[in-house]
Amino acid sequence: MQKSKKLLQKEEAAVIEEKEECEMDDQENEPEDEDSEDEEENNAEGEPPAKKGKTAKKSPEKSEKEEKPLSENDLLKKKILKLGEIIRRTKCPKFTQIEKLEELKAILKGNYAKYVYNHAVSRVIEWMIKLAAEDLTTAITQELKGTLKNMARQKYSKHVVVCLITKADKQTFEAILKELSEDIIKLMLLGTSNSVVTELYKKASKEQKQSLKHSFYGKSFKTFRSKNILNLKDVGTLSQTEKDSIFNEIHDNLSKVIEKSTMKSELIVEILREYLEVMEVGNAKHAALVTVLQSNFVELEQYKEGAWLATHCLWHSSAKERKQIMKLVKAKPSLATSAVGYAILVAMMDCIDDTTLLNKIVLQPLLEDCETLCGNMYGMKVLSFAIKPRSTLFLHPEQIKFLQEGESNPHSKKDPALRQKEIKGFAVPLVASKILDNFSAWIQNAHRFLFIKALVDETDFPEVIKLLELFTSLLTQPDYKETTEHKGTSSEMLLIEVPFAQKLAMHLIKEDKRKYAADSSYKPIFCEMLVSKIKETPEFWLDSNRGILTFLW
Repeated sequence: MQKSKKLLQKEEAAVIEEKEECEMDDQENEPEDEDSEDEEENNAEGEPPAKKGKTAKKSPEKSEKEEKPLSENDLLKKKILKLGEIIRRTKCPKFTQIEKLEELKAILKGNYAKYVYNHAVSRVIEWMIKLAAEDLTTAITQELKGTLKNMARQKYSKHVVVCLITKADKQTFEAILKELSEDIIKLMLLGTSNSVVTELYKKASKEQKQSLKHSFYGKSFKTFRSKNILNLKDVGTLSQTEKDSIFNEIHDNLSKVIEKSTMKSELIVEILREYLEVMEVGNAKHAALVTVLQSNFVELEQYKEGAWLATHCLWHSSAKERKQIMKLVKAKPSLATSAVGYAILVAMMDCIDDTTLLNKIVLQPLLEDCETLCGNMYGMKVLSFAIKPRSTLFLHPEQIKFLQEGESNPHSKKDPALRQKEIKGFAVPLVASKILDNFSAWIQNAHRFLFIKALVDETDFPEVIKLLELFTSLLTQPDYKETTEHKGTSSEMLLIEVPFAQKLAMHLIKEDKRKYAADSSYKPIFCEMLVSKIKETPEFWLDSNRGILTFLW
């Protein structure tokens, strides 16, 4: 029964399939309707047939837009861009470049103001200024006269203004400076114009820079200005009312610009230094500017006056604020190898009382890589200050004098001598142990002589005594030789024959003699080590020219 039921179900399914196939055949054999005839006609005319179930309708607006021809302005722009691509190719022949530049000059003459705000065309104009002679810069500046301030505010045209400033001759630059200096504060309040002001100040002469600064001094300065009053230091000779009026305007202008664009210009940094030098410390205005310096502490490395501002900031920052500054410095180890950054680190070592925290956050990471640091002239100064603070061997006397001015700051209460002793206690053992691990690399480098000389004088530390013992041992070993390079050729020689090693040995002997002459109770450590070793192999020293000289010394 079950089988018969299944057979019946299969037969019924087959019948249903046959019916469906017949219906499909009938539909295919039916005559096409009017729509299908229209489709055939359209196909005969060459247009694509419409898909089934969809109407083949095109937007009239879209078709008109596609068929609309390019305007004369668009064609001209297209030609400018094509010529721009040619002139900036690295392999473009010189004569072709000159020819295309002349074409561009002819097209754009009288139209610079029209196209300078366009992104693509402004790039072509920049290349024209860079590649052409100065006469083109002068011609473009004359044509754009009166629009430079507006151009400096715009996203694309500002780059053209920067190019004009860079390439301008003296007379053209003066014209650009005259126009832009009228609104220098307004330009600096806009982030887009910062690059223009930076380039303008960079190229300006000493007198022109002073003129740009005067725009920050406000209307009061212009009113009370005389031949004897040229800068903020001279303002101190005025009456209290006049002085307060000028300083208030300067503070307002500085605050507005710093709030908008922080300190992204050498002009702002220099004005800020001048202002901080003459203003009263301890009041709310001074505290506000110190807070700004704290938040931009690491960025001060970029500016010539950055070291002065950073030091002033440290002098007037509390212990808690100094801790935050140390964390910022830790995040930028490259400070130690820059011309301004090293001076900032020196100021930190000179005034921060919490030497344990200073060593943990700042010094230790730097001293761990002391070999690399010592390969840089500025890094060497940082290391040397940690070993021998305020020494004229490594720092200029004027720099030391400036550091001494900060001894009376309200936040550094520890005695400078004690602070220096503590820093030395961290630095000397760590550096001496690093040199012990790779003595050969240090002993051959003559550029490190002053630093090694300062280090080995610190005989109160056991690590330095170990260093002297190693040096003496290697110096008197007949079998120990150092591989040295001279004029591209390498050779092996005894350590006493290495010029730097012999010079260091003579210095140590001289120091022992000097100390013993000053105090007869002094124990000449290096001389005793050396004499005991020489007694073991005297003939070795007599066979060496530098050995005899050292022995007679």
